[in-house]
Amino acid sequence: MMFIRLMIAMLVSWVLITPLDAFDTYYFSPDFVGSSARSVRLGGLEGMSYHADSVFENPASLYRIRQFSTSFFQTTFMEEVVYQNIAIAMKTRMGVLGLGFFNAGVDNIPKTEKMDYSDYTEYYVRYMFNYQNSLLKAAYQFSFSDYLHFGVSGSYFYSEFDTVKASGYNYDLGMVVDLGQLDFSVLIKNMMINNEVVFTDSEIGDNSSDNKSEKLSIQNIYSVNYRLRNYSIMGQLKTIGAQRELHRSVAFQLNPRFLPFIKGSVAYKQFPLIVYEEGTLGYSDKNSLVCGVELNLLGLNFNYAYERSDHIEFEHKNYFSVGLTF
Repeated sequence: MMFIRLMIAMLVSWVLITPLDAFDTYYFSPDFVGSSARSVRLGGLEGMSYHADSVFENPASLYRIRQFSTSFFQTTFMEEVVYQNIAIAMKTRMGVLGLGFFNAGVDNIPKTEKMDYSDYTEYYVRYMFNYQNSLLKAAYQFSFSDYLHFGVSGSYFYSEFDTVKASGYNYDLGMVVDLGQLDFSVLIKNMMINNEVVFTDSEIGDNSSDNKSEKLSIQNIYSVNYRLRNYSIMGQLKTIGAQRELHRSVAFQLNPRFLPFIKGSVAYKQFPLIVYEEGTLGYSDKNSLVCGVELNLLGLNFNYAYERSDHIEFEHKNYFSVGLTF
């Protein structure tokens, strides 16, 4: 019991005393969209998954896996950015082990240069290169009782863009309290506040990114799930980075008794976006409405989500993911 109290106290105190000025730079992580179509259709809710994609969310929620689970998710942004992940998790005598890989990438980007002549300027393509932004995660979950569960995951970040490469690592700590009808999830991402993603650049000159670095923004995520008969009401608050940007989500999920293999949901989320107006940078709240459905057949689960947002990139988006769980 003393160890359990220590773990809970550490989670709470970390959230309360973390200095704001420690997180002043953002590194773009490829998991910003969500871990699956299930996560998207629930408004980005984390910590309530029953599948292997928990590796990318709250590792403590891996306790729901009874034997084995795997998941796959892919979508496309701006018609060119391919966004995908795959995860696997297995229960052992010591707890649940999980492994996942995230990647966002664009292929065949032209590297152009210009030639200035006396009466005109000509642009030409020197070569083509690819952009890759990857995240490798390893997770471990352990339970102290039927209602108290902890998890820890390590993250390795890697990106490559033309002559620039970057890498770094961090870890997450999570807790889930399962009270039957009511679940609480607490997750802290990127707890190593002084760890940075370091850049190397083979290009020499004023525009070189060699030896530059960016910190990984800490995330504090609090989620709740209240189940009543055949429906669930969920909510989440998430703070990100130095400014403690607040992301809000609320979701309603229905599981009809006459169709136990189908779940339907509708969710609303609000998130801040950096905008440039009248010569200054500021924040503007964006709103998103999401609906979707989940189909479970003999261990196979299919998720679909449709997102309608006042953010141009998420104006009309369709998401699909598939998983296998025993």
